[in-house]
Amino acid sequence: FDYLEKKPAAITSVSPSKASIRTAATARVTVRNLPGTDAASDIAVQLVWSNVRNTSLQVLSVTRSDVRKQVYEMQEWYADVTTPVDVEEGAVTVRVIHRVFGAFVELQAGLTMYDDALPQVMSVSGPDGAGQTSANVPRSVPSEVTITVNKAPAGVATSVYTAVVGSSAVNVTFATVDSKRIAQVVVTSPKQQPAGVVHGLIAFGAVPASCVSACCEAASCVVDCPGVFTA
Repeated sequence: FDYLEKKPAAITSVSPSKASIRTAATARVTVRNLPGTDAASDIAVQLVWSNVRNTSLQVLSVTRSDVRKQVYEMQEWYADVTTPVDVEEGAVTVRVIHRVFGAFVELQAGLTMYDDALPQVMSVSGPDGAGQTSANVPRSVPSEVTITVNKAPAGVATSVYTAVVGSSAVNVTFATVDSKRIAQVVVTSPKQQPAGVVHGLIAFGAVPASCVSACCEAASCVVDCPGVFTA
């Protein structure tokens, strides 16, 4: 006999990785090294929040990547599911369960639920490049960073926009918003020691002392920044 090492099961992707809490959408969860199936009823997919609360999703279909393999053979497959509405915001664990075998696999922070009626960062641009939610900046000198935000709150003057990087307020050098509520905010990023990821936020008004950018990672800005919209 030639004994082979068992390959660990894994969720390799969840696409898209973000879903609105207001509108249901279809997401695709791809799994490998778990028994396959052709029946959606064999599979359960759950979202698990940090408080252990979980929500079961509707499994629309299951598709095996290689139909030449035996149905229940270990293999790669994906399940299309319907995302939930009226749930808590934040990054959640995605859990896939094979009902026939009782096997399951999880991906922590596999899906982020967000309120798309609130301001959302569209892009961040710095001297060393741009990204959808982040950008690289030199840590040795202050840098100018441009943040583009969709669904900026109506009726808020750009003169009261504020920015926080880490736990400190930073200078907003320029801000504008158009008729489609797309705002561009230019801030001066401070020198940073040591190198690493630092979270930041744009607040559309004065920020209370409890409002620091750690709330971005914890998805708790609605609670930590009462009375002001943030992105």
